[in-house]
Amino acid sequence: MDFIKLQYFISTARHLNFTKAAAECHVAQTVISRQIASLEKELGVPLFFRNKHKVELTPIGSDFYRDAVYLVQYQRSMVDRLHGKESSCTGFLKIGVGPYEEELIQKLLLRFVADQPQINVSCWMFSYDVLPFRFNRDLVDVAFTTNHCARLFQPAQTKAVYPPHWVLMGKKDLPFWSDPDSNIRSENVIIQEDMATDAFFQQCTVSGFNPKCFLKSNFYSTQRLMADAGCGLALIPEYCRLSEDERSVPLPMKEYIPDFVVAHNPENHNPALTVFLNYLQENDFSSYLNR
Repeated sequence: MDFIKLQYFISTARHLNFTKAAAECHVAQTVISRQIASLEKELGVPLFFRNKHKVELTPIGSDFYRDAVYLVQYQRSMVDRLHGKESSCTGFLKIGVGPYEEELIQKLLLRFVADQPQINVSCWMFSYDVLPFRFNRDLVDVAFTTNHCARLFQPAQTKAVYPPHWVLMGKKDLPFWSDPDSNIRSENVIIQEDMATDAFFQQCTVSGFNPKCFLKSNFYSTQRLMADAGCGLALIPEYCRLSEDERSVPLPMKEYIPDFVVAHNPENHNPALTVFLNYLQENDFSSYLNR
């Protein structure tokens, strides 16, 4: 099998865009398209879904992507050994995160990259409805997400990394802070769409947590945007940093509130993933949190 074709395939699978893949490989787009078509003919299976608007990996293409990365890495290390030198890179690791988890892993990622410079790391953020799709097709090696989202991962092994500690966040000058328990009835609360379940709303009623209205958003950044604009109080994880003109109060309920987990596919044998999981095992995750 031609390793040049594999490199073109890997670049296209990474970008899901023939033009960007061509730019990365320093060839014309027609070369990429022709080589991918040749590879599909050689394998006898389609690797991509194509239409005028987007390019997506087929399920077989997703499986082949992981194997292709390993083959190219092995080929490069073999050539290096033949020339009497060791490759400085021993693997590639793709980390997926949901809307809230950027701040959760920021310090962890900083230290891991410093301690393991031989591993190339890339990070990808997805909404909670897209992350399971990416995980289940092996487009990320490991994911930091909520336990609610991780239930859609198949197969997956999960480990809790942060408890369900959430707060209501808003501007310091809001009248709400004078008496949060009473004033909550006159305030909107901005929540993630993923959290808006019947069980959550029922538990709010049982716990006496009855804001004026629940407003939905699909990303942490847009929750903050809405809170800063005065749309309401944002319900966010406790570990999230606040600005000088913001304050928070703990959410007065724990049931049906997600905690945070790290998840991986136990059938994924990427050596870089093994290094990362061992690193998590050997280090106290709480020491990496932004306080």
